Amino acid sequence: MAERGRAQSINFSGTRLGAAFAMPLVTWALVTFGWRNMFLILMGIGFVWAVFWFFWFRDEPEYHPRISTQEKDYILANRQQPDATQKQKVPFSLMAHSPNMWMVMVQYFCSNFTFFFALSWLFPHLKRTYNLETMETGLYTSAPFIGGAIGSVCAGWLVDRIYKQGNWQLSRRLPAMIGFALAAIGLLMSLNMETALGAVIWFTVAIFGADMTLSPSWSFCTDIGRKNAGAVSGTMNMAGNIGSLVTSLAFPYLLKWTGTTTPFFYVAAGLNVLAIVLWTRMKSDRPLEIESSQ
Repeated sequence: MAERGRAQSINFSGTRLGAAFAMPLVTWALVTFGWRNMFLILMGIGFVWAVFWFFWFRDEPEYHPRISTQEKDYILANRQQPDATQKQKVPFSLMAHSPNMWMVMVQYFCSNFTFFFALSWLFPHLKRTYNLETMETGLYTSAPFIGGAIGSVCAGWLVDRIYKQGNWQLSRRLPAMIGFALAAIGLLMSLNMETALGAVIWFTVAIFGADMTLSPSWSFCTDIGRKNAGAVSGTMNMAGNIGSLVTSLAFPYLLKWTGTTTPFFYVAAGLNVLAIVLWTRMKSDRPLEIESSQ
């Protein structure tokens, strides 16, 4: 448990670095080979990685052929111990009646609402607003993902540091609340920028903040889900994907209805503020079954 934050942050920083490299590379491939061939190239990369993953990954450390005995013993001794009194499966009704579950879902909706803008509409937004060339836009849009990777690692370090000092609740709350605050500030400040560079700097601050919320969010799911962390995490992630869906629709429709992108950024900033309020009430030391019995 003492390294849960860093473990989550390493995972998510990899996805952000992948996106950062993909933005300019995919843009180059699109211009050079055309969009159909670009999809074939990405498919081939995916197949190669799937084969590697199948032969390398194991669900439990004791089954991995390349892990040392010392490392295996350390993992087994320091991971969260199973609770013999906990039910093997958490029924949907239990999650549906859990305030913790609803709050972690809504705050993750808010986080993905901000992040998915960078993954979907940031490229055309920058290109149209600042009259950029396609390759130039691809380079600019990679910066926020690098910021996200750094933000994820910083949050993971902060989660574990605070937890080791004996404050379980604060180790989840503080990194997430700082992250949502930075996301709101970055989004609002980007509205005042007259250059693409200035806007990208503040978008990078926003994604840095949004990705600071990932490690505490997923750690929180493991905290309250325990043996059923998969079901709890999956439910939270579903809410996050709904946030991504809403973003993909909200940005163009708000632009069409109002003639400006400003309302979208105010909505996104407001959702980040809402998430901060939710985190003040979320309790990582209250597993689902204990919470439901009170």
